Amino acid sequence: MKKIKLFIFISYLCFLIIQNINAQIYNPDKAAAYATEWCDKMNTDRYVDYSPYGGDCAAFVSQCLREGGLDLSAGTNGNGAYVKPDGVIAGVPQLIEHLKNYQNTTFQETDGFIPPDEHDLGDPMFYINRYTLPVHSYFCSKLSENASHLYSAHTLFKCNEDLSIYSSGNALLFFHIKNSIPAHCDNCEWDGDETGIDCGGSCPPCEHAPGQKSYATNTSESNPLPAATYAIQNITAGNADVRVYPNQQVAFYAIGSVDLLPGFWAMGDSDFMPDQMLADLQKSLMTENFMEIKNESISIFPNPNSGSFTIQSHAGSPIRKVEVYTAVGQWVHTIHSGFDAVQLPSHLQGTLILRIYTDNDMVVRKVVVN
Repeated sequence: MKKIKLFIFISYLCFLIIQNINAQIYNPDKAAAYATEWCDKMNTDRYVDYSPYGGDCAAFVSQCLREGGLDLSAGTNGNGAYVKPDGVIAGVPQLIEHLKNYQNTTFQETDGFIPPDEHDLGDPMFYINRYTLPVHSYFCSKLSENASHLYSAHTLFKCNEDLSIYSSGNALLFFHIKNSIPAHCDNCEWDGDETGIDCGGSCPPCEHAPGQKSYATNTSESNPLPAATYAIQNITAGNADVRVYPNQQVAFYAIGSVDLLPGFWAMGDSDFMPDQMLADLQKSLMTENFMEIKNESISIFPNPNSGSFTIQSHAGSPIRKVEVYTAVGQWVHTIHSGFDAVQLPSHLQGTLILRIYTDNDMVVRKVVVN
């Protein structure tokens, strides 16, 4: 049965930020699960079988890395050299070159079967022959009960096997894929050297998504929609033969809206579902053109101000909490008390949106901090 899933986020903007396409956020568990599922067969619905063209081992490891979240599109030269139309790098030397130069990795060559300490679940390993040429690719898909590494490969179609069955005393090149995102970049707080919540400084850039994104040209199984699309305002798809193909997973993330036009088609067994999670700020937090929800029971003064102001309730219902957002809907601060003498952190300036919660209501107001 066809499943259609659509993600439209207002209140979950943190998720949008940490999914920055320029950041390396790698999920080794997901990559290992993919390796275990597809180690003994070809996923030809999504990837090409390169066995007739010299072997599928590097392509299979590429698939695992992509399923774990790595973007291999830089190729070997930063501009996509040796990247195949299905997004993999099918040559062993080329995949190694990419991992060394365009991913955040550590690597170590050994002449035995014991991996370096950093090498872990979800990491690739390569076999070096006696002529010092890399000739095979393997993927650490499982850790046994005694923490030994087990590998899967499209070399002989092996699944979760001990390393010793793959090689016979030649050198091995072990990689470790590191996440380049510091821990403070995914805690949904404005901390560290960030210039916004979980963005800026050593975190992904804050301006990572376009204002609008449109898909208005024909797609194909060899040129499909990307797995995830992000936009600050809206995403449109259609007015052409735009399809989500069987077994393809596609998600659209937009602060504003997602518009599916004639010609868009989520085919049977595709994973593209409508789960409209529109928060109550949909109309009040739409870039600088927000619509302020008026309510005379709440007053803010002075306004504009320098970051110090009073929030007062006139309806006899006490204020319980105030959430502070930027003009584009990014949560930046929460106030739990002291509403008669609010003092915002010094880095919060410009037009801000306040969600003011009382026992009986939620009011949205604008405040300007100079």
